[in-house]
Amino acid sequence: MIDLRGTRALPLVLLLSASLAGRVGAEASLDPDAKTLEQARLLLEKLDGQPPVPVDEVVPQLVGLGQPVVPCLAVLIKGREVGKGEMAALAVLTELSRGGIDPTGVLVKSVANGDAEARATGLRLLARLGTAAALKPLVQLMSSMDPGQAPMLDMTIVAILSRNPMISTYRDVEGLLSSLAPNERPRMADCLGLAGSPLAGPLLAKLLGSDRRLDLAIATAVGRIPPHEDEATSNRLQQMLLDSDAASRCAAAVALGRTREVRAAERLVALLEDQDGEVRRAALSALREISGLDLTEGRPGWEDWLASERTWAEEQCPRMLEDLGSGDHVKVIAGAREASTHPFSRGEGVPVLVTLLGDPSIEVRLAVCGALERLGAPEAVPPLVDALDDEVEEVRTAAWTALRKITSMDLASDPDAWRGRWGLER
Repeated sequence: MIDLRGTRALPLVLLLSASLAGRVGAEASLDPDAKTLEQARLLLEKLDGQPPVPVDEVVPQLVGLGQPVVPCLAVLIKGREVGKGEMAALAVLTELSRGGIDPTGVLVKSVANGDAEARATGLRLLARLGTAAALKPLVQLMSSMDPGQAPMLDMTIVAILSRNPMISTYRDVEGLLSSLAPNERPRMADCLGLAGSPLAGPLLAKLLGSDRRLDLAIATAVGRIPPHEDEATSNRLQQMLLDSDAASRCAAAVALGRTREVRAAERLVALLEDQDGEVRRAALSALREISGLDLTEGRPGWEDWLASERTWAEEQCPRMLEDLGSGDHVKVIAGAREASTHPFSRGEGVPVLVTLLGDPSIEVRLAVCGALERLGAPEAVPPLVDALDDEVEEVRTAAWTALRKITSMDLASDPDAWRGRWGLER
């Protein structure tokens, strides 16, 4: 995007004030008028003149044309190579948006009613603007878009979702999902997965089990987003490991590895001898994610690990839980460290561990953060986010490190940023 800050910013602000006064919130006309079209054309031609005029000199003049320039830009840069003309148009549309004129309607109209070049131009600009208001009309176009440009439409939706990772956006998406035809829902599931927001997890969970093709798309999406703890989703994914379709088995294995679902371990071990190579590789990767071990592909080694974990769970886990609840800081820390090396401790151990994030001992809180990090338990995300408010910096850092490892998200240590991305209340 063109950076218009600095010495040229003041004239631009003045132009905006003059051209947009009294018109904030006005709806842009959808058709260009001849006079504005000619003025905009002459200004854009300066970008390629001899000598060429810099983009940041042309942009304020285009902005000065006000609201009528929006449909003109959509027409004038259609079919041009992505370059200075489109950069100028994007900068103008951004500034007009800041001034209260929303160009979304014009651009969506060019996507809906224009020729192939107009659709491509409109989609590129909408993707780069990332305006949430464009999401609903673009999703509604999924059924009518030319198949050749459907992928571009889908990636524009992904770009808008990525730019607006707020819970309000995903509430809108939830309403849109119910209006989509069954054959369009897998595409929307793909979009949600590619956008990579944890807020997509609950939406995808609601769609599981309704259609085999959709289940495959959802399993693939779950494997792309930060892990979300949902028992119904986990149960369905485990059933998919037994599916006759290799693609479904593969996608389910990837998703279960992503969520580190230890209950799937036995079926994943069995898939190490699957007839499909991709399924075998996905199962091995999932087992490594779940166990934290780097064992080879051979099934016997993983069966030994599975047997040892079961033995530990039956014979040693009860004692470990007693240590965690003992109130003796030495025993609690030892119990947390032991839990961290045994994925089979997750079911009973993680609920106890998260309560210890409020323990008065700094050493206990640090040990618990480390254990939750190594277990990779997505159900620990909300309490770890709360631990970002801990009064001790070392604990805050340990909680942040655990969150980044569990979620694979590279957010700052600001607890409000994490709450916003996960839809959590303070």
